[in-house]
Amino acid sequence: AASDVYKRQGSAHAPSTDLFRYLDEAELAGDFQQALTELDLRGKNDLDLNIKVPLSKGDVRVKGQLALLDNQLNIDSWGLQVDNITGLLNFTENSFDASNIHASFNKRDVIVNVATSFPENSESRTRIRAQSSADIASLIKPKSEGLAMQFSGDTPFEVLIDIPDKSASSLTITSPLVGTELKFPHPLDKQAKDKLDFRLHTGFSGEAAEHIELSLGKRLSALIVVDPDTHLLTSTYAHFGSDHAVRALKPGELVIGGRLDLLDIDAWKRWYRKNQQAFSKQEGNTTFTSFITDIQVERLKYSRWQVEDFHVKAASGKNFWDAELGGKGVAGKAEFRAEQSNMMLDVELEHLALNKINEDAVFEEGEVSEASRLIPSDLPAANINIDRITYDGRELGELVIATDAAASRYKINKMLLTTEESSLSIKGDWKYVVDENSNK
Repeated sequence: AASDVYKRQGSAHAPSTDLFRYLDEAELAGDFQQALTELDLRGKNDLDLNIKVPLSKGDVRVKGQLALLDNQLNIDSWGLQVDNITGLLNFTENSFDASNIHASFNKRDVIVNVATSFPENSESRTRIRAQSSADIASLIKPKSEGLAMQFSGDTPFEVLIDIPDKSASSLTITSPLVGTELKFPHPLDKQAKDKLDFRLHTGFSGEAAEHIELSLGKRLSALIVVDPDTHLLTSTYAHFGSDHAVRALKPGELVIGGRLDLLDIDAWKRWYRKNQQAFSKQEGNTTFTSFITDIQVERLKYSRWQVEDFHVKAASGKNFWDAELGGKGVAGKAEFRAEQSNMMLDVELEHLALNKINEDAVFEEGEVSEASRLIPSDLPAANINIDRITYDGRELGELVIATDAAASRYKINKMLLTTEESSLSIKGDWKYVVDENSNK
């Protein structure tokens, strides 16, 4: 009967903080209590509200419409601010619905849509979608200034805030990156005109926000774990290629896996020197204590030489590096140890196939060769044994090298290249002297 229901209808002019209080207390689809800790909405709104309260049994029914009047939304953990939010937001006791709410981000237009769904076989959820265009760097910079510097140029993007009923809320940024240049070395470089699907996914709040998933098309997928308080990196897994393999990470671990068609050592070293300061500025206290590599390389390029088709599986820490190599280009083991000022390199290879690159080494303006900077203390003592070495397909035989290193002196005790017909033996002593006029 009509008398069994109490009805109330009204309107009000209310601040946005009252909306957040309602979201916190109402039984809406989605865990808004956790998600709201990351949001700060300010402004004024016009509210129309209808409430039906059963006088006996039954649920309270709520139907309302909120007119957003020039609001401002801040997401503090990402350092993002959305201004001039206007539009109509419809809601019930357990759902939201809104189309074409308008806002601005970095003076660019933003369109926001909100919808609540109730799937039969999964938990209900509310999704907030925002579409705009901007420099992706502005979205990434609050989390990593160094990473943001690798993106340049405006591109369309979409932000999705997913608020499930029981699971952790999440934030996903997607973009085709058309209009954005990527400044990484190969295979992560990209011209602005090219398309490359970008996706960043992370928890929106709580412990889930410590994990950031990043992908660039089929070129790279990565898992980045950050400290929730300092936002410093604690561990990272980067996988090159499309065959992504999930891996559990330990604190302080950096893992690189997958497959590379080209690994240009010189290009990556130049990139690192250029960006080292930007990364260390924000991630300065980040310390990886363990490095693990498990990667297939089709071609490794270094200076004027290259090695083709090999697999490297390596582990390293503060004072050691161990590697197993196998394939057409190189096979064997290598170990590096460092204790105080003493460094030792042990290499045992079954074969090494070096090929000359028919091009001049490329140096940027003001850059000089790495070799010109070397002094004896930079080099480890070494024991190197290569059973079979080839150069541009020519058999060179067996190579044995034994050296000693000191702060100002590097001594080649033995360098012996042996074939079936002949042998070549070399010994040498490099002394490094510093005086007021020169370094020798």
